[in-house]
Amino acid sequence: SKPVSHHAAFKFPQTDSFNFAIASSFLIMSKLDPNNCFSAQNITRFVSVLDGPQAVNRQLGKLDRTPEVGFIRKNGHQLVDSDGHTPFKIVGPNIYWLGLDENVSPSPSYPSQTRVLEALATAAIMGSTVVRATTLGISVGTPLSVWPTRNNTNNDALDVISFAIYAAKRYGLRLIIPITDQYEYYHGGFKTFLKWRSIPDSDYKTFYDIKSDVHKDFLLYLETIFNHVNRYTQLAIKDDPTIMMWETGNELDNPSKAWTEAIAKWIHTKAPNHMVASGRYGVSTDDLKISAIDAVTNHFYPPRADHYHSDAALAASHGKVYYAGEFDWSGRAKSWGLLGWILVPIFLGLLALLIGGCGKLFPIVFQWTTHKAQKPGQTKPQRHRTLIIRQSHVAIFMILIVTPITAGVIYACSIKGTGIEAFLTETELPNSNGSGALFWSLFGHDDRCCDFVDHTDGFTMHFPGRNDDERGSVARIIEHAYTMRRQVFSPRDNLNPKIEGDNQDWFGIGDRVLVKCPQSLDK
Repeated sequence: SKPVSHHAAFKFPQTDSFNFAIASSFLIMSKLDPNNCFSAQNITRFVSVLDGPQAVNRQLGKLDRTPEVGFIRKNGHQLVDSDGHTPFKIVGPNIYWLGLDENVSPSPSYPSQTRVLEALATAAIMGSTVVRATTLGISVGTPLSVWPTRNNTNNDALDVISFAIYAAKRYGLRLIIPITDQYEYYHGGFKTFLKWRSIPDSDYKTFYDIKSDVHKDFLLYLETIFNHVNRYTQLAIKDDPTIMMWETGNELDNPSKAWTEAIAKWIHTKAPNHMVASGRYGVSTDDLKISAIDAVTNHFYPPRADHYHSDAALAASHGKVYYAGEFDWSGRAKSWGLLGWILVPIFLGLLALLIGGCGKLFPIVFQWTTHKAQKPGQTKPQRHRTLIIRQSHVAIFMILIVTPITAGVIYACSIKGTGIEAFLTETELPNSNGSGALFWSLFGHDDRCCDFVDHTDGFTMHFPGRNDDERGSVARIIEHAYTMRRQVFSPRDNLNPKIEGDNQDWFGIGDRVLVKCPQSLDK
């Protein structure tokens, strides 16, 4: 849905010093980059003082979290911060590519530290508390994976994962990490484990059989990740408080209850301070009955405020944390697409008219005999009846009766209650049973801090946005983050996409531009 206009109408203060900084930066960058990558539209990333985790955290009013931080905890169906009593909300982006990216050349490739730092700095300055990062836990089946082949460990991949975890800690962000995938994307998934054992990838039951060799392989893979000691933090991944939760999978279709319970218990044994969320697509009563499962989740394309509310209430009734692991921020995933089903009865009706004269399909004649009851001893008179169904009758029935019924059912079941604003408002309610939501997905710039890296799914957010619609959406997402955190800061007052009198677009807080690229870990 298109954001309301005032989300994109903030004014950025103009000062002589600010304009001088822009001009000076442009001159310097033009000399450094003969290809003019650092054009005027990109200068915003270079005049900011927010050039590293300490600067970003100071702007957010919190200390750099490089020192020891505590673990996020579960308290009933809600989350609390490491102090044990302050409510903690899940808000932020999916940055699925932090461990391996398929959007650059060659594909796939490890994301550079420059890209990782900029993306996490952007997430932090947008008010995020959590990042969900698929490829930090799912990395099998390619030469760049943690396991390129079965039981063959690639330490380079583990180092990329380690740096992303370290960088998230520096920016004060927590991580949610899925450990396998329903789909056969570039980073692998459970089908990869089946192929390694020469088992058809359609044989899901073997993967979910906790007595199978495939299951043993999977646990050994998890051991590789959990036991890895991060050279940047000097912590084993299983002991790092930056990781708040593991998901048993991404959008798993129908995992067995026994498998989900076994995996959750295994994680709690290996990483007792980390929480576990069911990776099933949608909330299952079976998962809610598993004591080792701390949280359940759902994904929303498009956002459904009513489903979020009902999911959260169901989870709360079983003492489970609930959050939306993915939602479409863009308004592109419209349930209106389901209205295509309305074309089916219309098509059938028109088809009946077209083929009516072909062969002997129409008319369809039904004949039957009825008997009218009489007094005892009297002969029952017979009455012959005939019903003739012509093609015009079928067409009228399908178009005028079935079509509106179909439209009504689709509207009631799939369209009513959609919309990003209603969804965000539902998650922001102070008495909500849910713990928050993570939008899909955030991307930054390329290695040269020049062009945005694009993803083709239609749900990619670039900060601060490439056009007025996206800038308005970015502003609303930031406002949502600070609302969830119950902080005073409001982007309605401080965010600003434009400088009057200039054709370029800008974005800042107060009199500062937000994110510098590249970031420096020393600042």
